[in-house]
Amino acid sequence: MHYEGVKFNLRDARDSDAGELYNIMCDDRVTKYYGMGRFENIDEALNEIHRFKESETSMDGFRWVISDEMDRYIGDVGCYNHDLDFNCIEVSFKLKYEYWNQGILSEALQYAIDYAFNFKYYNRLQVKVCPENKGCIRLLDKTGFKYEGTLRQAEYEAGQYIDICIYSLLQTDIM
Repeated sequence: MHYEGVKFNLRDARDSDAGELYNIMCDDRVTKYYGMGRFENIDEALNEIHRFKESETSMDGFRWVISDEMDRYIGDVGCYNHDLDFNCIEVSFKLKYEYWNQGILSEALQYAIDYAFNFKYYNRLQVKVCPENKGCIRLLDKTGFKYEGTLRQAEYEAGQYIDICIYSLLQTDIM
């Protein structure tokens, strides 16, 4: 897979991306709402890269690297956890802090949405987001996701229960 955007490119993951992924996943500004926590070592990043590669072949989703003009990993976008019974899949993304608020995730997410509906034929895309993550919520609103509700104390992170908002986008929403 390869896509050339105005400010970034989308491509398949490479083992050589592990170093940049590790750096991003050690940045508390990025991981604050991500749900995974900081990486402890580079092996965790390499394992994550391998999961990116396996997701497409296992039919569980897809994951693309967002790269800069020098082809360096600056983030990723994709879908995972495909529910075959309901043809529903979760959407996830992250971006290096220095690239926030530049429209990169909006464009990358829109491309992933188009791919998910037009080539993978998913019926429903959904995102779980912390209510405090206002930037992510603005991005979801901008790309057409609809707020469905809040699951109260649905997850446990950093020693406390947290609420999770559910946003979805249906194939019929964009037709």
